Amino acid sequence: AHRMKRQIGASAPLCKRIWQSLVREKIENQARILDWKGEDSKAGQLRSMASRARSGDSDNLEAQAARMYWPALMGRGFSRDRFGEDANIYFNYCYTVLRSAVARSVVAVGLLPALGVHHRGRLNPFALVDDLMEPYRPLADSLVLEVVEEAEEGADAELTPPVKRRLAGLLRLDLETDSGVSPLFEVLHALAMSLVRSYQEKKPCLKMGKMILPDRAAVGRLGRWVGDF
Repeated sequence: AHRMKRQIGASAPLCKRIWQSLVREKIENQARILDWKGEDSKAGQLRSMASRARSGDSDNLEAQAARMYWPALMGRGFSRDRFGEDANIYFNYCYTVLRSAVARSVVAVGLLPALGVHHRGRLNPFALVDDLMEPYRPLADSLVLEVVEEAEEGADAELTPPVKRRLAGLLRLDLETDSGVSPLFEVLHALAMSLVRSYQEKKPCLKMGKMILPDRAAVGRLGRWVGDF
């Protein structure tokens, strides 16, 4: 109850600063993914953009970064579409796995998932979840990219059981944290707890971890081993 009251009473400036931290980390992670893919020039531009993120992302750099990120990641012919039948089905599935895990973490620490720091909407019961998952979308993207690159040329995108298991393995991918290496599902819980602390101390104290990406040459056609999930 105390945590919910602090969340409800959080000031607009605090929420804007928290969103600034989330947007900055998301764009930084997008830059890391493009570095990993070999798009060094675009990655540098994204890093510069991340450093300019202001409170509340008043310049809407998140959207600007997306317009640069997706063509560099997937090619100019790709368009991110929640209802697309191409590689979008992989992104949608992986994001659903991520969103579900963030929702569990938010509820587990006693926060209200409908009360976001940035996302709004009377019909969105998971606004806070949508806020907190943003920095980890690029990690999901890296996994999808492997699936796409390993598919036979010209083959239709298909969510087979093996592909679903692999994408669900997102939650077991490791990140670097202050206390060592931890899988994503544990990092998400730590993030939710750090948000509780942010509301309590009235300043951003988010702990988000750092992505660990494998050597692209070593990955080859085998992808990352994420174990059974």
